[in-house]
Amino acid sequence: MISVFPETKSLSSFWNTSMVPLFILMNIVTASFFFTLDNWRLPAMLLVLTTAFPYTYFNNIHNILATMFFLTSSYAMIISNRYNWLSVLLIPAVLMSFINVFWAEVIAIDTISLFHGLVLWKREKINKQRLKNKK
Repeated sequence: MISVFPETKSLSSFWNTSMVPLFILMNIVTASFFFTLDNWRLPAMLLVLTTAFPYTYFNNIHNILATMFFLTSSYAMIISNRYNWLSVLLIPAVLMSFINVFWAEVIAIDTISLFHGLVLWKREKINKQRLKNKK
C-alpha cells in the first residue's frame, strides 16, 4: 500500500485512496488475531473502533482511539512474559510522532509485529520440541 501511495502522511490517510478495502481488511484481520490472545483484547477492540471511526469524519475520536490502541498495545507487550524488552523500541515511535506521524506509526506497528512474530516463532519452536520428545 505504501509503495502505491508513497505520499501518505499517516496510515489512516489510506481512507482517501483506492486501498481503503485492503486497509480495513488488514485492520480487522489483525484485530481478530489480537482478540484470541490474553492481554490483547483491549487493543483489538480499539483497533476495530479506530477503523470504524475514520479520521475523515471523526478526526478527534479517531486520533484518541488510535493513541489508545498504541498505548494498550505497549502495555500488553510490557506485561508479557516474553520479549517485553521490545517495548523500548516504541520510544522512538513516540519521539517520531512529533516530527512525522506516518513514520511513528510504521515504527510502532513494526515493533508490535516483531513482538508477535517472535512469540509465534517461539511457540512453533516449543511445539516442534514437544513433538520430537513424544517420539
